[in-house]
Amino acid sequence: GAEMPMISTFWLSKKKGSEAWVKPVVDDAAKTVRFDVHDGSPDNPGACENGSKLGRGPQFKCLVCGATPDGQYVKDEGTAGRMGQLPVALVTEGNRTRNYSTFTRDDLDLDLSVALSDDIRAPIPRNPRTNISAPYGLTTFSDLFTTRQMATLTSFSDLVVEARQLVNAHATETIDTATSDAYANAVATYLAFAVDRGADRWSSLATWQNSADKVRAVFARQGIPMIWDFAEANPFSGSTGNWRDAVEWIVKCLLTLPWVSEAGRAAQMDSTTQLPQFASAVISTDPPYYDNIVYADIADFFYVWLRRSLSGIYPREFSTLLTPKAPELVAAPYRFDGDRQQAERHFESGLGDSFQLMRGCSHDASPMTVFYAYKQTEQRGGENTGVTAGWETMLTSLIGAGFTITGTWPMRTERSGRSIAIGTNALATSVVLVCRPRPDDASMADIGEFNRALASELPVALRRFIGEHIAPVDLPQASIGPGMAVFSRYSAVVRPNGDHMTVREALELINAGVEQFFSEREGAFDGATQFCLRWFEQFGFEDGPFGDADTMARAKDISVEELQRDGLLTARRGRVQLIPFERYEATWESWEPSAERRLSAWRACHYLAAALEHGGVFGGQGDHDAGGAARLARELGGNGEQAKELAYRLYAICDAKGWASEARRYNALADAWSEISAEAGRLRQAQQGRLG
Repeated sequence: GAEMPMISTFWLSKKKGSEAWVKPVVDDAAKTVRFDVHDGSPDNPGACENGSKLGRGPQFKCLVCGATPDGQYVKDEGTAGRMGQLPVALVTEGNRTRNYSTFTRDDLDLDLSVALSDDIRAPIPRNPRTNISAPYGLTTFSDLFTTRQMATLTSFSDLVVEARQLVNAHATETIDTATSDAYANAVATYLAFAVDRGADRWSSLATWQNSADKVRAVFARQGIPMIWDFAEANPFSGSTGNWRDAVEWIVKCLLTLPWVSEAGRAAQMDSTTQLPQFASAVISTDPPYYDNIVYADIADFFYVWLRRSLSGIYPREFSTLLTPKAPELVAAPYRFDGDRQQAERHFESGLGDSFQLMRGCSHDASPMTVFYAYKQTEQRGGENTGVTAGWETMLTSLIGAGFTITGTWPMRTERSGRSIAIGTNALATSVVLVCRPRPDDASMADIGEFNRALASELPVALRRFIGEHIAPVDLPQASIGPGMAVFSRYSAVVRPNGDHMTVREALELINAGVEQFFSEREGAFDGATQFCLRWFEQFGFEDGPFGDADTMARAKDISVEELQRDGLLTARRGRVQLIPFERYEATWESWEPSAERRLSAWRACHYLAAALEHGGVFGGQGDHDAGGAARLARELGGNGEQAKELAYRLYAICDAKGWASEARRYNALADAWSEISAEAGRLRQAQQGRLG
């Protein structure tokens, strides 16, 4: 019978020097909770971290009675319409800072009546992969907004229509009617885009980032999340989510577009049945990623507001209540009554038809390019399970349509600061596959010929990728290009029993070739580093039996005692453990590589990783010689390259084991190496100049 706030953190601001937090105050008689705001750090910061949240999903502790209802109870309450809103804190703008104050229930009392159109009341598609909020009773688009937000968005959308009329009236005073009408339509379209940007932050699914003191948009990831505590942005403020910023973003986009004298042309077609015919076409495509992102479902969130603003201008484009779903090339089982096989057939046949049409349009003078930014191995239960269905299906369709891959172009296409990339091993690179029609008289090859060609060509490409500083997280995807270039040049690769090798089998051999490439390069490391690699692969930073360590060390012509003296591990009570990363974090600033009795790539790599993680490239204290990773790289000289090479190998081990935080660390070092080494070179020159 108590009011139970579901709050995932008591922190309002974790910014150093501007800390603020809330303390729950329980009214035992009324069985309600209010929150008092406090400035500064609490006595126990850890207690603020998770609020009343106990685990993943709807696991919370009642602040009144201490009960911990299960997830189904929370879902049932939400579905029954008994999930409400409770004010936590009010954020206002100060002098270059944020001010936090107590937010009362009276502040929520608003007499607002909003007339909702059918599209705003339309049901959200019940895709379990992208719509996480539906089981909690948020089933229509109107459920995703507070009454105040709904009033704001409907008003702004309706004002777009009025603005168009006003622009048209003013324009007709100086230009002809046809031109003024087109001009007014353009202005209204851009204003509608700004309203859509507003909707991404004016929703009850927008979150408060207490590390940056700002509102984060709903679509930080590709799906409608379930948010327990949200931030209601003020459109008329000067802070995040305000209307002026939304408009200025649209202006920036317009100013960035290239200016050409000849007007471009755009046409919307179903790529499985029709493509435009040109005498000399350049085809570049970014095909859908199997079942990873269902764009039509996500588009509805924005479509309903565009429809309200622009249906009078574009009646054909907004003729449906929501976006069309059936033709979309995506393997979404929910669209086929849960039948996964039918969803897969829909995707595979449609993609095959599209590539067949593209082959018919391809011209010998220009290759087709296929962009793909999707991990080619998937993980379940913390271990890699093999090739993803998305890569397998895309390549099977591409090769089956008669294309051969003639080149690979890894391109940095993703913004590193996007939410999905922060603190994760998210892909930063799109793999661009360069494709040409395979000659009709292409020969077949037996599996031996394929393996010999792969063993000859794949290492050359991998050495080039490492030299060009392709990040470890992107390397498995990038390696597909040269590997599949070998596979796709033949009309078929035939096994001894006459069966044709499948794309999945070829991808598995390519992945094995990448693993062998890095395994063979381990021989270039010093013996101590080789031992650490083998031990790390087996035990990570946990301890293991001394007998195993002794046997492993002897095989590298080294002893456990020597490894301990060199500061690589500890050995006590019959157990051996690699020095944990925390030790490198604590000592990297004072470490002097030149003082090492016997410098190993292992210690160099981990000190560099710690320096990068905590000091950045430069150290954060100035432009030069500031004590970051570049300072260590300067002192390491050529040993730094060995450390970078080791980071690639360590990333591959961590990725295969599902050790995400460790993998992120090594990926960051290898990814930043070009910047680190360049700055180290500048520091070295500056040092030599001072000595001279």
